[in-house]
Amino acid sequence: MVDSSLLSGVLSIDQEHKSLLRTLQELIDAPLVDPTAKRFQGVVTRLGIQIRQHFENEEGILRTCGMPSDDVNKHILGHSHIRDKYAQLEADLLSGKGIEHSAMTDLINGWLHSHHVEFDTKIKQYLTDVESVDELVLERVCRNHKHNGAQA
Repeated sequence: MVDSSLLSGVLSIDQEHKSLLRTLQELIDAPLVDPTAKRFQGVVTRLGIQIRQHFENEEGILRTCGMPSDDVNKHILGHSHIRDKYAQLEADLLSGKGIEHSAMTDLINGWLHSHHVEFDTKIKQYLTDVESVDELVLERVCRNHKHNGAQA
């Protein structure tokens, strides 16, 4: 059961958080897998894609939920820091740089958890119409899916 104080108040965002945690758990549960193995790198890549997509969806909500622009900018800056750190981690893995499994998963978990507690739990105080916010996210996801599908 999820502690309700850790929910953002937006169903789609809370579901994305759960999905991110499930994928992170895949990394945590694989301590004997070589971090340079293709399977392991595939999970790292998938988590990176999920993080970037989640941040894009969340930023759309932040811009429409009534949060003051200074708070929105700080939140988005937090996303940028995590994106940059994660991109460096992916580059290090692909270049064969030795990264100890638990150190890597602890880093990722720390980045996501501290960001969630510092920023995401504050979203709910600005929400006035969660249904329309979730509909906005659904429209964006559908639009992105159609756009990405057209490129394939």
